[in-house]
Amino acid sequence: MRTITLTSLREKIFSIFDEVSETGKPVFVKRKGHLIKIDLVTPQSRTERLFEQPFKKDAINGDPEELIDYKAWEWNEKI
Repeated sequence: MRTITLTSLREKIFSIFDEVSETGKPVFVKRKGHLIKIDLVTPQSRTERLFEQPFKKDAINGDPEELIDYKAWEWNEKI
């Protein structure tokens, strides 16, 4: 774990970001008694984003069993 001051970050910001990008190791910046982490974020795939969505139990309005034999091309007007 590498910790630097904010002044040091200002002086070497580009090289510090390059270092984090190349090594994958985070750098911590100390500011007013707190540590701020500079780290890589790996982008999520579409599948990962899909599975993070909450499951909606009420997505089907009605009985789901009626959809098993449903044929969209045989439309009947029901009033």
